[in-house]
Amino acid sequence: MTEAQAQPYELPSFEQASRKLAVMHAEQRNTISELQSMLRQRDDFLANISHQLRTPLSSIIGYSELLEGGQHNAIAANEEYLHALQDAARTILSILGDMPSLTAATPATWVPQTKAVDLRILVPQLEGFFTYEAKKKDLAFRIHWDEAIPSSLLADAARIRQVLLILTHNAIRFTESGRVSVDFSLQGLHPQRATLRVTVQDTGIGLSETQLHNLFSPSPEGRRFGRAGGNLLLAKQAVEWLGGKLQVESVLGQGSSFSFLLELPVAAQSAPVVEEKPAPPQQNTSTWSKLRVLVADDHAMNRDMLQAMLRKLGVVNTDTVSSGAEAIERCSSGRYDLVLMDCQMPDVDGLSAAKRVKLQPQNRALPIIGITADVLKLDKANCMAAGMEDSFTKPVSLATLGEILTRWGKS
Repeated sequence: MTEAQAQPYELPSFEQASRKLAVMHAEQRNTISELQSMLRQRDDFLANISHQLRTPLSSIIGYSELLEGGQHNAIAANEEYLHALQDAARTILSILGDMPSLTAATPATWVPQTKAVDLRILVPQLEGFFTYEAKKKDLAFRIHWDEAIPSSLLADAARIRQVLLILTHNAIRFTESGRVSVDFSLQGLHPQRATLRVTVQDTGIGLSETQLHNLFSPSPEGRRFGRAGGNLLLAKQAVEWLGGKLQVESVLGQGSSFSFLLELPVAAQSAPVVEEKPAPPQQNTSTWSKLRVLVADDHAMNRDMLQAMLRKLGVVNTDTVSSGAEAIERCSSGRYDLVLMDCQMPDVDGLSAAKRVKLQPQNRALPIIGITADVLKLDKANCMAAGMEDSFTKPVSLATLGEILTRWGKS
């Protein structure tokens, strides 16, 4: 036997290690696959929620704009309710716009949205969300804004609003009588920085010492205490991400107070971003009086609303259909100057319908405008590839519709 043959044979232990390594790699692949599946489910969930909310929002904003300034506003209360309705709807819309950055998996992956802003915009937004909910429970709901707070601060308004929505929702949810208040107060002011304290206080069920200890726990034990669980943990993480600390004071049976301090840079007075309601178009609507428009949408309320909005903008020659197949058939006559096509219809979707309409020789130059509620997955290139000239997302406003008519409404 040679010297090489006499040495110990180590292959079995090497094979054993290789098998263990292969098992570890397989487990890692399974874990990665599960995480990817969870991310896809999250994205699908967000897209579905966005779609479900934007469709009714389209009707809310559209009908409220139609009522505003008309004979229905003869009673002062009606105008007040209309403004509240529009503020609430637009606040929901702005939250949907913030959703992609607000729903990142961990604070480490959050994207700052810091800009010069007047944080007073949060007051009507909170009122629009919670005034009605408080009234349903016969609660007093009050928001106090300290007038000494500078009107232009460098802040992440979307993240602050997210925290306030969570805290105020919980306060109303766990308060059966008495009041809920939100207080914005100036704690300190220097030439370059301002210190704000934000407090959400209620007279609700309160928390015991044990509940306070487990308040921000993401575990099942923590979720047993109504206020705990993912939403309050998210609020705590968001406040810390903003540079503050969420403080809680509570007495069982008497109520709770959640507060946090924010130290924010003071911005130039000319720089704040103020969310303003878009003004209706000032276009001379007589130029659209001869325009012939087809509206295709499977929701009857949306069809009626779009038709009414077109009339208000001076378009009197409109037809409506409830499916892509009907849109294709109607367009075969060649009598339309513009088509507003919902992209998501059950039988023949808007993209497929647009392709088939464009195959008709008389409609190759017909402007087709896609309307979608699926903003998170909207790919404008898909609309263009289907032969559409333009697209926009729900909810539809008079201003947006006026821009579309100005751009494409050539009768």
